[in-house]
Formats: sequence, C-alpha cells, structure tokens
Amino acid sequence: MANIQIESRHSDFGPDAGGYSVLRINGVWVGRIESKEAREELKKLVEELEQWKTWGVVEIAVRNPNVAEYMKHWEERATKAEAEVASLKKYIDMRTYE
Repeated sequence: MANIQIESRHSDFGPDAGGYSVLRINGVWVGRIESKEAREELKKLVEELEQWKTWGVVEIAVRNPNVAEYMKHWEERATKAEAEVASLKKYIDMRTYE
C-alpha cells in the first residue's frame, strides 16, 4: 500500500517565500503544491483514499448508483416475500385450529 505524505513547508526568502506543501509517496518526492486550493483538494483525496482502505464490499458497491438500485430492488423483493410467508403461516395456523 502506498504511504502518502503531505508535508507543509514555509520559506521567508526568494521565490519560495510563503507556504507550500511537498507531496511524497512511499518516501519519494513527487511534487510541490503551492496553491491553497490544490493542497486542500489533495488532503481531501488522501482522506478519501484512507476511507477506501477500510471499507467493505457493500460500502464500496453502494457508491455505484447502478449497484445501489440493484440492491434496493432485491431488498424490496425480499421484504415482499417475507410478508407473503408471514401471511401464509398465519393462514396455516388459522386452518389448523378449525
């Protein structure tokens, strides 16, 4: 798994004056990020990547609208079938005591 690090840096001199960030992946320098918006977006993406590492199959799948709709369809069918089974059991119980 990739080890992604974002290191904040600050320089008071020359063209580097101000804040910037350094991006490292597995300890290798990948790039320098000067834009505050780009740093925030990168941090957001790194956080999302960390979430993906811990999510299970269902948590990943439901983020796909087609998969979510498919799962909803089968959940509704299962709920309907369970209600039908309960209804039939009740009918059988009523017939048993007649």
